Amino acid sequence: MQALARNIGAAIGISVTTFTLERSAQAMHADIAAGITPFDRVLQGNDTVQHMLDPATRHGAALLDQMVTHQAQIIAYNNDFRMMMLTFAANLERCMAAWPAELPPPTTKTSQSRKAAASVIAAP
Repeated sequence: MQALARNIGAAIGISVTTFTLERSAQAMHADIAAGITPFDRVLQGNDTVQHMLDPATRHGAALLDQMVTHQAQIIAYNNDFRMMMLTFAANLERCMAAWPAELPPPTTKTSQSRKAAASVIAAP
């Protein structure tokens, strides 16, 4: 039963993480692409970069889209790992709260059996 619960939890976690990654990547792509206009200084120069990144050409538009997609994926992965860290930290806090403050002292029977075992090992 515990294995079933662990497998279902893992499946839900993977699904939520994948959904968050894709959604964040799309949102970041839209945000970054909204800031690219023909009035950017990089695109206004008369140098090699301007010719390579010219959105009016197929090659330039594809290269710009590739760069924006790459940056959006980096930000999306960062957001995903931040979400996983916060989830882990919340569970870690719950585990630490359930942990006993200090271990109880050993019983006399346990300490006597340990002493007897130590004397048997040290005897030869």
